[in-house]
Formats: sequence, C-alpha cells, structure tokens
Amino acid sequence: MTGAQYTALTVLERRPGITSSELARRSFVRAQTMAATIDPLLEAGLVRREPDPEHGRRMLLFLTEAGAAAIETLDPQVAGVEELMLADFDADERATFADLLRRARVSLDERGHRAPPAGQ
Repeated sequence: MTGAQYTALTVLERRPGITSSELARRSFVRAQTMAATIDPLLEAGLVRREPDPEHGRRMLLFLTEAGAAAIETLDPQVAGVEELMLADFDADERATFADLLRRARVSLDERGHRAPPAGQ
C-alpha cells in the first residue's frame, strides 16, 4: 500500500461518505490522481462506493471493514516511521513541529487550497 492510499483510508475513516473530489481536496491532490489512488483500494475491497441518496449521480466513498482492519494493521508501522523521523527532536521541538504543521494545514484550509494543475 502506498502512502497516498493509506492517507485516503485514514481520511475516509474520519469523514465517511465524502466524494472522490472532496477526498482529493482533503488530500491536496488532483481528482485524477485520487482516482488512480482509490481504484486499487476499491478493487481490494478496502473502500466501497455508494450512490448519494440526495444526488443520484454522485458517488460517496466509505471505508469497509477490511479497510478499517488495514488501517489498524498499518498504524503501528506508520507510528514507527514517525518516531524515527522525530527521534532527534526533544519534547519542545516536537511540540513546535506539531504546531507548525497544524498552522500550515489551517492556512491551506482557510485559503481554499486546491491541488496545482498538471505539470506544476
């Protein structure tokens, strides 16, 4: 599983029933990139699509039980990588780093960040 696929699963865990376009926005990628990310997850049975009951043509994405199990299996590995990444940071540096990441995310959200056009 790729990092992008893991991220997609975790976003769907927190926000079930979003569209692929919304998932792309939340992951800061183009819709086409998200389609390529989601397709293998659909084929593997980790994600399912359901029609939006309010908008017949829209499809909503949901994590399956297998998808939730995949996250549960991968979370310790991801935590291990994160721990390696932060191994040389003391507690204050970790807190500062987390705060800076949070502020960067909020800044992007407030500015309605969209993924860059292809080729940029």
